[in-house]
Amino acid sequence: MKHRISAPKRRAALVAGGAVAGVLLSATAAVAYWSVAGTGSGAAQSASMIAPTVSAGNASGTALYPGLTANGTSQGGNLVVSVTNSNPFPVTVTLTQSGQPTECTTPAISLLTTPALTVSVGASATTSKTFTNVVSMGNSSNDCQGKNLTVPLTTSSQSN
Repeated sequence: MKHRISAPKRRAALVAGGAVAGVLLSATAAVAYWSVAGTGSGAAQSASMIAPTVSAGNASGTALYPGLTANGTSQGGNLVVSVTNSNPFPVTVTLTQSGQPTECTTPAISLLTTPALTVSVGASATTSKTFTNVVSMGNSSNDCQGKNLTVPLTTSSQSN
């Protein structure tokens, strides 16, 4: 014997099923509504670079004399510098000559190259470097015998 569901019960079942489906669709739409994407901005502050400190070291090697022409290989005097970096990042320091030594008259000193060195991070990060065979002394130099010459330098630095 077959059971037939009466029309009013069938209608009630369809209405109940429709209500359940409507609730589920509404919940899905609410989740989609609260999951939207957007744009905006944030804020950060960059540090300021502190100029590294450059000082002269004690040069050894080829002594300068009038007419010595640095060639970067076997002739020329040595330039010795120490650089301290107080930045929280490594820096590369490029050195250029900014005048003549004052320890003698008419020293006529010149640098063959524009030396550069990289200094690591931190307040105690000091790098010493000897640039070999890069200092020339012109023929017009006088009164410079046996003196330690301090070459004035200008620096430019950039972060690494």
